[in-house]
Amino acid sequence: MASKTSRGMMFLLMTVFCIYHVTSAHQHDYCIIGAGPAGLQMGYFMDRAGRDYVILERNSAAGSFFELYPRHRKLISINKRYTGYTNREFNFRHDWNSLISDDDSLKFRHYSKQFFPHADTMTRYLNDFSEHFQLNIKYNTTVNKVEKEMSDSRIYSIDVDNGDRYQCGTLIVATGMWVPKQLNVTGAELLTGYEDMSTDVDDYEGDQILILGMGNSAFETANHIISATSDIYMLSRDIIKLSFQTHYVGDVRAVNDEYVDTYQLKSLNAVLTDDARSLEFFNTSNGDVEVGRKTDNGSFTFFETSMDSRFGKVIRCLGFTFNYSIFSEEIIPESDRNMKFPKLNSDYQMEGNDGLYVIGGASHSLDAKRSSGGFIHGFRYTVQAVHNILEQKNHGIVWPHRRMPATELLNNLLKRINEASALYQMFVYFGDVITIQGNEVEYFDDYPLRTLPDFEKVTGRPVGGDGIIVFYYDYGKNYSYPGSDVFRGDRVNNALHNAHLSNFLHPILCHYKKLPSWADMPPYPSEPDVLPVADYYHHIAEDLFTKWTNPTTHILPARQFIDKVLNKDMRYFFDETCFYQAMSHKSVPEHCARFLQGRGVSRHLLLGKPVFCNKSGGICP
Repeated sequence: MASKTSRGMMFLLMTVFCIYHVTSAHQHDYCIIGAGPAGLQMGYFMDRAGRDYVILERNSAAGSFFELYPRHRKLISINKRYTGYTNREFNFRHDWNSLISDDDSLKFRHYSKQFFPHADTMTRYLNDFSEHFQLNIKYNTTVNKVEKEMSDSRIYSIDVDNGDRYQCGTLIVATGMWVPKQLNVTGAELLTGYEDMSTDVDDYEGDQILILGMGNSAFETANHIISATSDIYMLSRDIIKLSFQTHYVGDVRAVNDEYVDTYQLKSLNAVLTDDARSLEFFNTSNGDVEVGRKTDNGSFTFFETSMDSRFGKVIRCLGFTFNYSIFSEEIIPESDRNMKFPKLNSDYQMEGNDGLYVIGGASHSLDAKRSSGGFIHGFRYTVQAVHNILEQKNHGIVWPHRRMPATELLNNLLKRINEASALYQMFVYFGDVITIQGNEVEYFDDYPLRTLPDFEKVTGRPVGGDGIIVFYYDYGKNYSYPGSDVFRGDRVNNALHNAHLSNFLHPILCHYKKLPSWADMPPYPSEPDVLPVADYYHHIAEDLFTKWTNPTTHILPARQFIDKVLNKDMRYFFDETCFYQAMSHKSVPEHCARFLQGRGVSRHLLLGKPVFCNKSGGICP
């Protein structure tokens, strides 16, 4: 009996210990790692929705990335304070720094008058944002390890440096891309990293400098030190990709490409195409770094026989990668082919880890080298989309949408075409989806198009049997690539009959008779297209100032496309004209049908046949 009692007491103690062990952790529905712009943006949405969340930040303030980067302190995100319009949504198209909020005082335009602001301004803005909304942030909390809870694989456990543990059902990683990309070669320790290079120009006085890399950080560095150096060599295995040619905001921006002039105008600076992974680096007796490769006979050569292979400094500017080190082996994500971004599903979940989402710069893997998801003016919208996904998945809240008569579709569509900011910045990858429900439609803003086959699951709304219309923006197919002549004489195609040949960013409408399946979707990332081929397309001709309001060139063709898709006449008429149509025709435009029914004319007999009936407001056969 005593033995049974002892065993019972032992079981009770073990149970109490286990309960204490689990409940002693800080438990939340949502854990967000990182208080950069993406983490703050998600915190804002969580706070407004009344969700139980916590943000874990390793530093003592929000937005600490911008305390160090960019090293030479000029942001390349534009701060366009005036557009000539007062439309809030339209102006957000040209505000590349602000987070989404309901407080206009927290627009970046109030923080700086500079078109390319100083990075210190960004840290001040982000901390004001977090304090204004009193977001639940735990500062000075470094995440050491993320793993699944042994007792429940649906729970994520987060161990932090002070010995505490946090547990949550949904984990959102907003750490960004901050791990400097290294070079695994002989003498790599002799390289000076972009992350810790001196920004004092005098430290480069009279030196010959080699810069590894040919992105914005490399050009930014060259421009900063060019006044002090004797000559600079910039080396990369890729050609220079200029953003005004590729229309990708992450390629070299004009604000950073002053160095190109000095190369082309023969001012003792050079751009070299070679693979740095094949090089070796050695110390010289005077402290310089000698660079080259060994040949088969053992001699040491550089790129050209006339080039001095000794440099005062070799600066590594190869960009950044995702921090994989915090994840346990069972959940560590796969990376893309360049070992830069984590592989994600179309809904921003890590592959194979339900409930683990990535937002911010690291989520750029889904639209890299094309759209703006790696930057604030893009990922503020992808964060909003992830929040909407979680609201439906975890709380049954349907995706925000509007239900309206089909006669109102054109007006709503034109409004969105002329002001939508999410679609403008996340072109191709985000769109508006309109589901056709007989004589009514449901309009869903800012939808991530890669999830289209799961539309009903993601939004919580049925599609119905009448198909969908998708509206998005894109550039011309043969206009955006490195080396393209974007100033060629035929670059503008704004004529009505050539709308499909538009080169600049322009609206595209497409109609699917049924919701595409996953089998229909183009394979990612091998195919550049996001959506499968639609049943009907309509391109709205490009416009220099993105004003699609011309009655003949823009509005009429769009209305005719809607007429074709809905198989209805969607024109608007005055009451007198509607009455005349009803008295002289067997059928009338949809607007008149609704008008006449609203006036009580439900069974008007014309030529011995009933024209209108009460069947869902439609026209009787």
